[in-house]
Amino acid sequence: MNENILRKHIKQILSALNYLHNHERIIIHGDLKAANILFDGKNVKLTDFGDSRILGSKIPNIKVSHSGVKFNDIKGSILWMSPEVFKEMPIGTRSDIWSLGQTMLELATGKNPWSEIKDVSELIVKICNCE
Repeated sequence: MNENILRKHIKQILSALNYLHNHERIIIHGDLKAANILFDGKNVKLTDFGDSRILGSKIPNIKVSHSGVKFNDIKGSILWMSPEVFKEMPIGTRSDIWSLGQTMLELATGKNPWSEIKDVSELIVKICNCE
């Protein structure tokens, strides 16, 4: 993606996150990635709020499976998840900002974040040690 276009889209995504994060009931998107951003040629729109949550609410006890690894209480896409999700710490607005960083890399390179890592457990260790 062209750097000027990328900058414009990231600014719009930040504006959308600012809207979600600065209301009485703070909404955490929880699954920010390029696949959940629509571009209409002029503006961007965040989509897929299926993993979103209101800050301070309890996360339902669910199981997510990726490559045969099962996690409890995790919602979203592993490659874009912030360290606090894996450390089972409370998530907040910074979790969306981490995912935005991963999304920026994805848009700039055309590759999924962490594309060089093939083993999910190795990825989790790497992410948890990045903080």
